[in-house]
Amino acid sequence: MPPTAFLFRKRNPTNAQWSEWDYLLIEAVQTLESERCHCGLPVYICHSDDPHIRFRIEEDTCEATKAVDIFEEGKRKDDAYKKPPGSTLRPMPYTTDDSDFVTYRDRYYQAEMERRKEIMDSLRVS
Repeated sequence: MPPTAFLFRKRNPTNAQWSEWDYLLIEAVQTLESERCHCGLPVYICHSDDPHIRFRIEEDTCEATKAVDIFEEGKRKDDAYKKPPGSTLRPMPYTTDDSDFVTYRDRYYQAEMERRKEIMDSLRVS
């Protein structure tokens, strides 16, 4: 599917023609992905030895990873459990009220913005 068909919500996006913009968008995504370290940051930041680049550690809790960890811990207690070769545990998100995940995006980023503001305010020197 051409990226612009998705972005602009075209009818029958799988039948849409690819434009130069579509190829440029794909190239941009490939560039971003190729520059990403396994930690998730761009390599030009996390692999740099520039003394002006520093890192503070923030703890996040991914509820999907947490669910996988709890599942694996429960299985480890049963010595007979062996994960089948080639299998991967994959968290599958769902909502308890059948709401669309898009409805959570704005709330998440609003809360994240407030959290970061609180952190920045706490770092200000009086």
